[in-house]
Amino acid sequence: MARRRPITTTIAAGDVSAIEAVLAEVIAKESWVNFLPGTANDLEEHLPTSGPFSALFGKPVRPFAEVTVVTDGTTQIGVNHPLGRLNAAVLSERGLTFPQGWKVSQNHTRRGLVVTATNDPHTIAVWCARALVQLTLIPEQQEWTIERYDSP
Repeated sequence: MARRRPITTTIAAGDVSAIEAVLAEVIAKESWVNFLPGTANDLEEHLPTSGPFSALFGKPVRPFAEVTVVTDGTTQIGVNHPLGRLNAAVLSERGLTFPQGWKVSQNHTRRGLVVTATNDPHTIAVWCARALVQLTLIPEQQEWTIERYDSP
């Protein structure tokens, strides 16, 4: 079975309203979406290419957040970035805590941070925007990329 191609758009960097609008659709359709700081073109000059250590340790060259509605109707947020298993601790040190009712499901070097969240698009949008701003290792970008995967 061929992998579905995403619906790709760009938004102003950290635009909570745009993120919230996409999340409302994703939650309603029970699908998933990726949020990536920057665009493919403007990141080439700021991010290193994958090297042997990236391959060994599974560290991505650019951070991203994936928001997925799982089979029981709950929402999970996955965050992956070059800081590895320090995700939750780094976010906490930088003043980004988890909203009430959210639970850390995973904090792993290769698989990143996974949080089970409430189905509130606004709270998720604010948290994702702040997390990606805190975790990016590249200069602030003007645009972010959204890759949305709708359920068949």
